[in-house]
Amino acid sequence: MTRHWVESDNQSMLTVIMLNPSIADATHDDPTLRRCTGLAKAAGAEALRVVNLFALRSTDPDSLASADDPIGPLNDKYILAAVEESDRIVAAWSAHPVASRRAEAVYELLRKGDVFLECWETTKDGHPRHPLYVRNLTRLQPWVPSGQMFKRNH
Repeated sequence: MTRHWVESDNQSMLTVIMLNPSIADATHDDPTLRRCTGLAKAAGAEALRVVNLFALRSTDPDSLASADDPIGPLNDKYILAAVEESDRIVAAWSAHPVASRRAEAVYELLRKGDVFLECWETTKDGHPRHPLYVRNLTRLQPWVPSGQMFKRNH
């Protein structure tokens, strides 16, 4: 999903990687997308793209654990394409228990491509905080997972 607020040939694109899609779509924003847009503008971006660890659209992240294929066959390709077209990449999937293995897989995928990840804030355990729980005007900071972050929920 992409939002543009400056029309130009060389837009500064910020991509946010979150947990899973909710109710926002190509024409309707939800509170999370509105918050991402505000934070992206504050970071100097001219456009926003959102991709997710999981492709399954749900307002209940717990449903990811029981779904047959919550990732989907093309999700990694969409993530990589978004990253390739972006100037800044923001991790923002938070610390939901179902996220750990998938977050590790996506992190490794991006690390192999020398992708520099940022986040707005981290949880007490170092997970990239979800945009709805980030303070206004928070600046982006480099994000590298701590050594034990991905080990907890295996």
